Amino acid sequence: MISRLILSSLIIRVAVTQYDNGIVGDPTVNCADNHFEVRFETRNPFRGLVFVQDQLDDPRCRSAPASDQGVRNTSIRLAFKECGLKRRISTNMHV
Repeated sequence: MISRLILSSLIIRVAVTQYDNGIVGDPTVNCADNHFEVRFETRNPFRGLVFVQDQLDDPRCRSAPASDQGVRNTSIRLAFKECGLKRRISTNMHV
């Protein structure tokens, strides 16, 4: 019971410690034969990870931790056929 209470306290503390940060402009997407990379700039220094939803535990599906250098951009590079991704070729950018 006590361990549940401590865990609940930690979860609440993490949720309250979120940073107000947003993406500036449009992300840049670069595609290659076997992978793609998404890069974006943030309003404030980025401190965190970029990851595929529900795949945080897989190191192939997340970015390296952000440095404490005050950098305002980050990226993630993902291979096709990993992390549950499916490659679809389309001329319509809104699909």
